[in-house]
Amino acid sequence: MDLTLWTALIVAAVIASITLIVQERGLAAAAAVLLSGLEALIAFGVVSLQVRSLSVGLVLSAALTLAGAMAWGRAATKTAASAATVVTLVGVVQVLTMVEVLH
Repeated sequence: MDLTLWTALIVAAVIASITLIVQERGLAAAAAVLLSGLEALIAFGVVSLQVRSLSVGLVLSAALTLAGAMAWGRAATKTAASAATVVTLVGVVQVLTMVEVLH
């Protein structure tokens, strides 16, 4: 297993979402944990998901961005706001990379 920028971003999202759920315990935080965990399982080859007509990675990244943004809007502490920011930015970078805005 190689630690690339892509996997480092996923690991950062998992750590931040775990921090977020410990701090906030909301629906958005739970969604962030589930989405980032699923992305990590896919990235490390534990789980494989394929749908013919759409990109699962793009859908997961967009959902992660949305969950992070919702958690950021509801964050009550600085730690939760920082964790939600990390989750949101990881999702945004993933989406922009997948639609080939970032290379």
